[in-house]
Amino acid sequence: MRTAVIVLGIFLILGILIGVGALLFNVRSFSSSLPRGAGGLIIFSAEGGSASGGDVFKTISSTAGLEAKSLLVSKINPKAMYMGTAGNGVWVSRDGGKNFKKAQDEILRERVDVYDIKEDISGNLYLSTYNGTRGSFIFSSYKTGSSEIYFNSLPRYGVFGASLEGSAISIISSDGGFYRSANNGRSWELRSRRSDGLLKMFSVSGKNFVLTSESAIISSSDSGKSWKDIAPLSGRRKLRIRDFYADPRSGFLLALADKLLLSQNGGESWRELNLIVPAGALPVISVSIHPANSDIIYASSEDILYKSTDSGSTWSLSEVPSARRVSGLFVSPVLPNLLFLATK
Repeated sequence: MRTAVIVLGIFLILGILIGVGALLFNVRSFSSSLPRGAGGLIIFSAEGGSASGGDVFKTISSTAGLEAKSLLVSKINPKAMYMGTAGNGVWVSRDGGKNFKKAQDEILRERVDVYDIKEDISGNLYLSTYNGTRGSFIFSSYKTGSSEIYFNSLPRYGVFGASLEGSAISIISSDGGFYRSANNGRSWELRSRRSDGLLKMFSVSGKNFVLTSESAIISSSDSGKSWKDIAPLSGRRKLRIRDFYADPRSGFLLALADKLLLSQNGGESWRELNLIVPAGALPVISVSIHPANSDIIYASSEDILYKSTDSGSTWSLSEVPSARRVSGLFVSPVLPNLLFLATK
């Protein structure tokens, strides 16, 4: 009897230890999958023409800890939003941005940087990514899941942007290559390669505008075969561009250097936009143009959102309600009265 009690006691103790161990393991596993960092997504609702005219900021709590690198609002279902992040793959909202959840696709649930997201007419997604070892271009569908349709055979080079034209796809890489597929990604052609990396791309009316790793803006009218440097000048010196934005509706370009510049003719000429605060005192980090009204321009510094309704002649200011630094601005023609602010 005594032996039976001892054996029973041993099994009870082992059971408790196993249970505690499993609980600790599960907590640790769950915690490691949570977003890390201090970022988040804020929605700005532009209901008025100035900071006091009804503009509203709303923080999306489900994005806490995430730094958004790209954002797409679906044209097929405007309540569906896809946010590409730095190191945390793709996060999806099905309720108009109220809540985001991480995509559980086998490829996308890894620690992946997603720099650009495009959608075709069927609702399929095309993602420009880097996973810590190589860049890839990913096709994602609800029917078939996700698959790499292009990957960079050279390590440590990412895919940073794409454009879709029917069954034709163009992508850019930090290896300096501009690649194009005429058959939806089944085979690829190297259209050109530069010595500097290609980091950001916009396509406007068949013309490609690209930011390079040498801080220049270049343009191509022949699907990446040849390029023209359209970076703005300061006297005889080309300005070093930190970021830029091309409005797909009007073709207007915004460029960020030590100053904010606007081109209304595809980069042929530029004019400086005078902000209220000197650019050197509070540098602008990101810019964007309203998708339905090109007279409305947005620019952000670390914690200030600038808004102009007259193409940059005058500005209103709003303080972003976050202790985090604004790192990017995103607009969508699907929801033109909303501006999305990424923080980190």
